[in-house]
Amino acid sequence: MKKYSFLSVLEASSIRTFTFLILAGLPFLLFSCASTNLTENITGYDNDMAYNGGGISWEETKIVPLESKPECMLTAPQKLEMADSLFYILDNNRVLQFDKSGKYIRQIGQKGHGRQEYLNVGTFYTDADRNITLIDTYKNALLQYHSDGTFIESRTLQDGILQNAQCAYIDKGGDIYMYNYLYDDSHTLIDRIKKGDMGKTEVASTPMKTNNSKEKIGTHPISICDNKIKYILPFDNKIYSTDDSPVIEIETKQKIMNDAELSEIDDYSIMTYSNHLNDNTFLGFTDIFETPRFIMLGCSNLYYTIVDKKLNQCQRYSYSVGDEYKSLPLYNILSSSEDWLIGVIHPNTLYDIKIQGDDKIAQAITTYKKSIDGSSNYYIVMYKIKAE
Repeated sequence: MKKYSFLSVLEASSIRTFTFLILAGLPFLLFSCASTNLTENITGYDNDMAYNGGGISWEETKIVPLESKPECMLTAPQKLEMADSLFYILDNNRVLQFDKSGKYIRQIGQKGHGRQEYLNVGTFYTDADRNITLIDTYKNALLQYHSDGTFIESRTLQDGILQNAQCAYIDKGGDIYMYNYLYDDSHTLIDRIKKGDMGKTEVASTPMKTNNSKEKIGTHPISICDNKIKYILPFDNKIYSTDDSPVIEIETKQKIMNDAELSEIDDYSIMTYSNHLNDNTFLGFTDIFETPRFIMLGCSNLYYTIVDKKLNQCQRYSYSVGDEYKSLPLYNILSSSEDWLIGVIHPNTLYDIKIQGDDKIAQAITTYKKSIDGSSNYYIVMYKIKAE
């Protein structure tokens, strides 16, 4: 008969237990690996900068003249969203609705002290039901309307939650992600407002602060595409997501400022970027717009970068309007919807654009120029990049 010592039995038992624990924990390990944020690297940023629109193949472009009634004239468009072929534009403390041809339909909500009225529209967002919600930074309230302008409800949040709201989107779960103005030493840039109790949690921040002034990081530092929200941070070469999507890193040889260096910036403003134009510092991005294939990253009014997500490559372009172009230049992009990048352009700027050749868009610009006068409203310009 074979004899077994106590030690050998214990060892055998330990091995069986260890094997069981490994097998039992394998699904958890696999899940953990699958849910870890990875990094996708994008090359090409340090290549020579191209001129505005140079080398970009447009699958389609559209120019939409907005109606010029006195009640819908734009002065300084801040935000634009497209939902169900309707354009919503935040301008001069009003959200105006236009149809796909540019015909003015209505103003969403009215200014006033009533429950259905707002005092100051900091920003707005549309949801999956195509309702529109105005964020009133003075009343600290969310005012929701149907697309036909009918009032739905008003929700007042805790004091101060919405006071610095600059741009916001709602995810498929109903949580609101709000990008804030940077103010003094508040540091917080992105908050999540949870559906239900409307409680606020910090998502992202910066060590920088301002000198007792409210400053924006960009016009549009947060974007949504296919129900996924992405955002950028100042002087950072990464694109972040609010879910487990990979972090996208733009490779560059330029100097990336660390948190210690950013914390020394105690008077942040738009001039902070110009202070670093000539010292090889990576200026980062101020705006982000995403389509299923491409991401556009703006850097103030200096330049923009187009990222091809499939090829993991990018190219920088000068963000200026010159005298003559081979194709329609990108200008004042404010939104993205499906495959479209959408911007607005002042009639005087459109009048100054000259397109080489005689293609469809060049003919359209020539036609619109003939009708431009002192009463003309802004134009919406839509760009669809051709995927190679």
